[in-house]
Amino acid sequence: MSSHYSANYPTYPSGYASYPSEAGYTGYAAAPLNSAWQLAKVGAVVGACGAGAQNLRRYQDQEVDPAVAITATLKASLAAGLAAGTAGLVASQFRSSPALSLLATLATGTAVMYALNHLTQPQAEKGTETSTEKSAGEQTA
Repeated sequence: MSSHYSANYPTYPSGYASYPSEAGYTGYAAAPLNSAWQLAKVGAVVGACGAGAQNLRRYQDQEVDPAVAITATLKASLAAGLAAGTAGLVASQFRSSPALSLLATLATGTAVMYALNHLTQPQAEKGTETSTEKSAGEQTA
């Protein structure tokens, strides 16, 4: 780099330095929310890609109609985005320990996906699982 650039940058009347931007930055508290929002967007895209591929295959095999495939893809995308954003927000509280941050991310993401899957599971499937488990238990007895 050439040495003709001054180390003292001019300031605007507002008091903020023209460069670098860190001089007027006071929004540290918003940083974890911003990164959680970014993670939620990435999670939603990844969830949409995975669920979209799965539902496209189900549609091509004529297992579901297009409306069901699209709805299932959107639900999975929303769930993945919510899980990723929540997990990122929780993990940001454990910045001093990478291992604890990873565990918090995995635990939170898993818990959110479990809760959302449990809430969105149709009642007919819940009853089927219970009766299937009962019949399997009766067969072994």
